[in-house]
Amino acid sequence: MEYKYSKFEIKASGENTIEGYAAFFDNVDSYGDIIEKGAFTKTLQENRNRIKVLWQHDINEPIGKPIAMEEDSKGLYIKAQISQTDTGRKAMTLMRDGVIDEMSIGYDVIKDDFKKGNRMLKEVRLWEFSPVTFAANEKAKITSAKNFADLLYNMKQETISAQDIKSAIAHLQLLLKRNEPEESTPDVKSEEEKQLQSILKMIRGLKDANS
Repeated sequence: MEYKYSKFEIKASGENTIEGYAAFFDNVDSYGDIIEKGAFTKTLQENRNRIKVLWQHDINEPIGKPIAMEEDSKGLYIKAQISQTDTGRKAMTLMRDGVIDEMSIGYDVIKDDFKKGNRMLKEVRLWEFSPVTFAANEKAKITSAKNFADLLYNMKQETISAQDIKSAIAHLQLLLKRNEPEESTPDVKSEEEKQLQSILKMIRGLKDANS
């Protein structure tokens, strides 16, 4: 699963409801991705009843359910009912106070393409959306890198088309460019930093081998 973050104001529009945009169309995000209009059409038709509202992407902390989801010219508009659990009440308090004012989606990519170095997301399967603390989540970046590491392993074990490999390498190069560690990184690193650097080393090997 991948994650995509949007900075925008979440409106606590009722006693236990929120509304706003969970994703925007046609803008380049920090990963070089662009969501095309219509990317959510099929998932809203086929998967609508399974989409949840989570707290900070934690599958063990569902806090509500969507009561409206639709694509418009701007992006994916959502309205959600927040359940009166302990976590739900905490989430509503933080959103009303303006402490939490950003949204993120959890999704799988079904169809994509690359254009001028950007990944164009043509169709995605939406699983959840979450109020989140920060739009830039370092753990999410590492999770994405782990997915690429799995892809690298699969490339060695299975038959994958040349186009799939080309697309994967282009996305890996974007990730590498945005997450290159500084040469002056201190010797004392967190486990997440060590893991990310290890994965990036693997990515550089794939990039050099296919350049």
